[in-house]
Formats: sequence, structure tokens, C-alpha cells
Amino acid sequence: MIDLHTHILPGVDDGPMTIDDALAMLRLAVADGIATLVATPHSHHARGADIPLATQQLQCAAQSAGLPITILPGSEVRITSELDRAFRAGELQTINDGPWLLLELPLYDEWPLPLVLGVLERLRKADARPILAHAERYPFVQRRPAAIAEVVRLGVPVQINAQSLLYRDSDPDRVAAEALLRAGLVHLLASDAHNPRYRPPVLSTAYKRVVELTSSAIPAQMQDLASAIIEGREVEVRLVEG
Repeated sequence: MIDLHTHILPGVDDGPMTIDDALAMLRLAVADGIATLVATPHSHHARGADIPLATQQLQCAAQSAGLPITILPGSEVRITSELDRAFRAGELQTINDGPWLLLELPLYDEWPLPLVLGVLERLRKADARPILAHAERYPFVQRRPAAIAEVVRLGVPVQINAQSLLYRDSDPDRVAAEALLRAGLVHLLASDAHNPRYRPPVLSTAYKRVVELTSSAIPAQMQDLASAIIEGREVEVRLVEG
């Protein structure tokens, strides 16, 4: 499996603080069947230019520990009105140096949806390919999951967190994630892992829930898209049909 959204680099952002914790996370990922993961530290904590070296250092540590896993560079970029300029200037670390960029919205200081759509349109015109991170966590999505259809219409794939599907039934993140899945508005499942205990890099249990809510074909479709993204391939994004 491929995990496209992880905070795995030690001492970089709010992920693991030590190399030991990072390796513990990698052991969990390997045990779960994850063969490739993308290190996506928050871009306001890590300069894009520093991420490849930190990724390479963790890859070397994983190899020394005998862990059969590939770690690729990326970042989780916070939305701003100037992202298209930053992308054109080469200031943003995309996923594996391709066109795909993991984009997060504010969780507590909400942007109006028309402004979000404007940023997405400008990024795509700049030849970036944004991915909307953990869509189920945003208040506007929790109030009206169908609003995400406007994002998908721009050709932007939508990612949800694996752990959100495993919270208690009434949790707003879980309710929104399940509503998005049932509506065919989710293209990617990722861990958004932060440490070995809270949101670990584990996907398999959540994929079983995806099958229950959609169909047995959806996990393979999600992994095919993840593979295309790390290879930097262009794909057509639309509503998901199981």
C-alpha cells in the first residue's frame, strides 16, 4: 500500500520528535502492509528546500533498521492566496517532486468556499495538481458534505484520514467522512500519521470500513490513484463510482 499523507520526519513539525519514534511509526507501517509513504511535514514548519535531505536521512535510518519501506518527499501546504506564485517559484515541496501538492485548509479560521475554489483554480492554471487533505475535518464540510462536489468538479482529488473512520459513531469527523464516501466524493485514504500512538501510519482497518460503506472495488481505485500521484502522472478526477 501507499500512504500519501504522513508526518514522519523526526523533529520537523508536530510529528515524531525523535528518530526512535519515527522508526517505530515505520515499523507499524510495514506491519500493516504499507510499502511506500510520503513524508508531508507542514510547510509552515519546514522549508521546501530542507525536506528532501530530511527524507533521505530517514530513508537511510530505515534501511539500517532493516525496514523494507520507501519514503518519498512531500509537504502539507497551508492555503494562502499566493500559493500559485510560490509554486511557480519552486518554493513548495510537491509529492515526489511531481505536480501533485497536498493542500490543507484552516480547521478553525474558515475560508469561504469561493475563495478556496479560486486558489485551486489558480494552482491548476500554474500546472500544480492540488489534493485536498483531510476534507472531513473542515467545519463547512461537516455542515454540508455535498459542498466538496465543487472541489471535485475542478479536478481536485479529496483525501480523508483513515483514523476518522474509526472514531465513535457520533464523532463529526467520522460522520462527515462516511457521508463523503457514500456520496462518491473521496478519492484517497491516508493516515495523516503523527506518532506511534495518535493517528499511526495504518490503513488496512480503515480500508475494511471503506468497503462496507462503498464497494470492494474502491480501495484498489484509491491505491491506483496514489500510485499515479507518486509517479507524477496526470489523471482525470471525477465522482467515485463503486
